[in-house]
Amino acid sequence: CCPYGLAFMYVAEKHHNSGPLEMHGLVRKNGGFMSDGSYDVKELYNIRANDYIEGARRYDSGQNNNFVTLTMAIAGLEQVLEWQRDDDVRKHIEPLMEYLCERVSSVGIVVPPRNSRSPHIVGLRFPRGSQKACARELACLAQELKNRNIFVSIRGDSIRVSLHIWTTKSDIDRLYYALADFIAQP
Repeated sequence: CCPYGLAFMYVAEKHHNSGPLEMHGLVRKNGGFMSDGSYDVKELYNIRANDYIEGARRYDSGQNNNFVTLTMAIAGLEQVLEWQRDDDVRKHIEPLMEYLCERVSSVGIVVPPRNSRSPHIVGLRFPRGSQKACARELACLAQELKNRNIFVSIRGDSIRVSLHIWTTKSDIDRLYYALADFIAQP
């Protein structure tokens, strides 16, 4: 939900005074300036264990964000909160995931049981021993799907499918027909 270059991280209070992720001046007291007011870049990287900002701010990255990206992040987070409040994402994705799993299993693709898969991501597999399960065939499948503007990720012997709020039943049908065509090829 955030624009490029912006990320958020939760740090439990018990870790607020642990070592920082980066050792630059922005996470040091006084912005990295020495007690005499000088600024010696070489000195920043010397071990000065007690010189970090108190609390979770010591985990900040070596850059400051600009007002445009922060405004974009706020809008994105507000949208996610609205979806979460109304449970829209889950209500939209769960039935689509069931539909996907039913469709692809009807052509012999192996789908993990409902209790061992995520509500929005699933790893589909060809049956053991199937010639379609080899790396070369899966690479061909990925290319064929890409040619049809269907984007999945091949992870080992699995086809990772991730549903999103914008996924439609029509998208799943397109994936199903592409997989059925692939299976039908000699």
